[in-house]
Amino acid sequence: MSFQEQFKVKWADVDPYMHLRNTVYVDFADQTRVAYFHSRGYDFKRFIQEGYGPVILKVTSTYLKEVVLHEAISIDCKAAYIAEDSTRWIIVHQVFKENGSLAATIRVEGGFLDLSKRKLTAPHQDVKDIMAAMDKTDDVL
Repeated sequence: MSFQEQFKVKWADVDPYMHLRNTVYVDFADQTRVAYFHSRGYDFKRFIQEGYGPVILKVTSTYLKEVVLHEAISIDCKAAYIAEDSTRWIIVHQVFKENGSLAATIRVEGGFLDLSKRKLTAPHQDVKDIMAAMDKTDDVL
């Protein structure tokens, strides 16, 4: 089973129609990626201490079913592409409703940014290993 995080949709997460706002899908996907690294012993503070971290280059969202106020959802985290040096990557998140049906897919293209040079860089070997251990998907939207 892939790595997943659970979320409960709260009042601040919805639009006037009580649907999960589009930006919240992305926020939850971001939190899922951070939680994935944390679960592998790589706290996000460590990125900052080491002078680099993940950066988002593009996000594509596809909405399939409504997610509404008070609903519990789960979001997974799978690698669709990882460059040989792990400088760039594509991670696909699937958003599942309480009943297990697929509600949305969030495709995130990113890389690792050297915070002083302000350019993409290869991460340390332990981050490469964490990325390599991520479940894989062929689903790149």
